Amino acid sequence: MKSTFTAIFLVTLLALLVRCFTATWTGLTTDEANGVFIATTGSLPELVKLLQADGNPPLLHVMLRLYSMIFGHSDLAVKLFAIALGTLQIPLSFLICKQFLSRRLALQVAVLLAICPPLVRYSTLLRAYSLISLLGLLSTWACLKSLSARKVFPWPVLYGVSTAALVYGHYWGGFVAIGQACLAVIGFVRGWFDRTAIKHWFFGAAISVALFLPWTPILYYQLQHDMSPWDVAQNPSVLVSEMASYVFAGTYYTLQPADQLGVLFSTVIFLFATFTPRVMLTDKFDGRFWRLITLCGYGAGLLVSLQIPALRERYLTPFMALFAIVYVTAFASNFTRLPKLAGAILPIVIWLPIWTRQLAALAEVPETGTPAVVAKIEREADRKKDLVVISWPVVAPAVMFYLSKDLDAITFPDLVRTSTNRWDGMIDRLRQQSNLDRLLSRMQKTLTAGGKIWLVDRSHAIESSDYEDNAQLDGLSYSDTELVRMNQIRTWLTENSQQIGTNSLAPGRDTPVFLSVYRQKIGTEKDHRCKD
Repeated sequence: MKSTFTAIFLVTLLALLVRCFTATWTGLTTDEANGVFIATTGSLPELVKLLQADGNPPLLHVMLRLYSMIFGHSDLAVKLFAIALGTLQIPLSFLICKQFLSRRLALQVAVLLAICPPLVRYSTLLRAYSLISLLGLLSTWACLKSLSARKVFPWPVLYGVSTAALVYGHYWGGFVAIGQACLAVIGFVRGWFDRTAIKHWFFGAAISVALFLPWTPILYYQLQHDMSPWDVAQNPSVLVSEMASYVFAGTYYTLQPADQLGVLFSTVIFLFATFTPRVMLTDKFDGRFWRLITLCGYGAGLLVSLQIPALRERYLTPFMALFAIVYVTAFASNFTRLPKLAGAILPIVIWLPIWTRQLAALAEVPETGTPAVVAKIEREADRKKDLVVISWPVVAPAVMFYLSKDLDAITFPDLVRTSTNRWDGMIDRLRQQSNLDRLLSRMQKTLTAGGKIWLVDRSHAIESSDYEDNAQLDGLSYSDTELVRMNQIRTWLTENSQQIGTNSLAPGRDTPVFLSVYRQKIGTEKDHRCKD
């Protein structure tokens, strides 16, 4: 007992250190700032209204709201909340796995979850991904207990509550529930479960549906509107291979040989673990059940992604603990002749060449550099005359989170001080020429009054673009439309003002930005070419 406690303590400490080492301590990302604003601003009905336009379910925001009442929502408090939540998953996952796996296998699962790069990254951000990884495991364990336990209570209740919490954490958690439903149906047809077991499962499923029912009007609204306008359809073959590699490697296709190797290796491991004919069967664990839930839920996510282009690797975190269990049990079942020590460490060691490289990259490149941009504006801007213009809406919440209220700031295309983005209808507002004309007029007034324009946009290859030609947007995707608008704004500023210095780059893993400063042209006549 003492050795078990020591082992899981050390693994948890490892998880904490890795997360602290790879976390960005320079400020909140735009998604984090957006989430903090939603969670801590106004009443609960206002929280719901903001989430409706944001496209996310409420569990993490409610948890953060309660947390912030005690500890506040400073950068440090929020970051500690995220890391603590991500680290807590490790001992809790071990305790759950210990109920049906040996100590060795449960520890292997814990170590994998402690250092897996995708999970590490999203355990350092104020997002629900580490939470839904734990809830996916808890829900699946409670589901299987509901289908197999002789005593009914409390397993169906735990199953219903944990599954509802899983979907309230992130909608992609619903695919785990779909995998569980597939197991119940297939298991009944094949005679694995009798009618009583199915009734227990159905009772738990009914509880989860009843608990989620109050949120369905919000979900319906979100499904009727495009909350992720930047998503584009992918080639099915690429999508399949990427979904396999996303689980444990989180590697994208690049020209780097090491990344290509990571994709190939993780895909092979995925196929091995999920399709090997040998599975572990014990009194407490049936590998067929865990594999079937993982494959069916995972496959359902794939099918939906072929129709609705909304897949990101972080959406697969509900399956991470499940796949870790399928993987370590498949490895143990297929390599029974390995020496005890080799069997204990080899399933983890084979990942280290890929994972150490990825963890090092996480430590080297901060998640965001936006707070540094705001700090520069705060130091140098004239609060009475200058205007901050954000032409890339996605970074607006992070900029506004740090920007003083006495600095005039607007976000294109809505031309207001945006603390949280309203994504429904965003592409339509972006395409409206009148919004661009209003922005150009506003900037001209600032320049005429002797103020400077502080432009924050996406770091990209800047090209000249006619700001009076709206026809060029026809047929473009959201991302391309966004780039055209950013270039049109820069083109107008280049023609009608004078840039001070060069573009400042604030690096980030997802949101690298440019900061550029413009003032009225000196020694020449002002060119009023904007539309009033």
